[in-house]
Amino acid sequence: MKAVDTTIALFTLAALSPAAAFVPSAASRAALGRTRALPQKSQPTCAPADKSSAVFHSGKGASALFGTGPSYTDVVSETEGDEDGDEEGGKKKKKKKDKKSGGDKEKVKLEAEVTFFEGGPDPSEVVAPAVSILTVIGIVPFSAALARQAWVKYTLTSRRIKIVSGWNGKDTTEVVYPDIVDMVYVWRFFGRCGDLVLTLRDGSKLEIRSLPDFERNYNYIRERTSASCQEKSAVLKPQN
Repeated sequence: MKAVDTTIALFTLAALSPAAAFVPSAASRAALGRTRALPQKSQPTCAPADKSSAVFHSGKGASALFGTGPSYTDVVSETEGDEDGDEEGGKKKKKKKDKKSGGDKEKVKLEAEVTFFEGGPDPSEVVAPAVSILTVIGIVPFSAALARQAWVKYTLTSRRIKIVSGWNGKDTTEVVYPDIVDMVYVWRFFGRCGDLVLTLRDGSKLEIRSLPDFERNYNYIRERTSASCQEKSAVLKPQN
């Protein structure tokens, strides 16, 4: 009977051993209870542990992906600084240019043109043609002298010499004083007026006939020519 009981006990133990594998032991149940009793801790987020591990960080140094070098914010700040510097430099340059241009304008600015003499040929040039009108040939020079009195006009200013002539005063000739290289004169009608011939740089000659108040006007023109022209031009000698 003992043998039968032993055999039955062995078979019973063999049948129960697979199910016991799935039943937790007393030690396992105690550990599980302690784990549930502990407070739950907050899980870490996906944010980087420190600022240096971020791809773009605020400070200089190494980045997680791109190695050492300036950060994005550094590049932006430096670019803005360069732009500000360029703008300030451009403003300074503009100010300097404005100052220079203002100085140049002041230098280039000319004085107002002043008229020294304005009038036609001296009327004494009509006397001789009027006497010659007694002959048939004298009619032509007399008519020319009258036309000159009506249409010819001389103007001397601080900058130039202007001569209006031609039919009905339609021709205008202007000469600036630096273009004059030589001056030759001759008195007319006993010193009442004079003829003046001007030689210009291009070799052409300009004649001013019967210029009134000749001594005063001649000296005025000569004083405004170049030094070389004054050396070549004769000093005016009063007519006795």
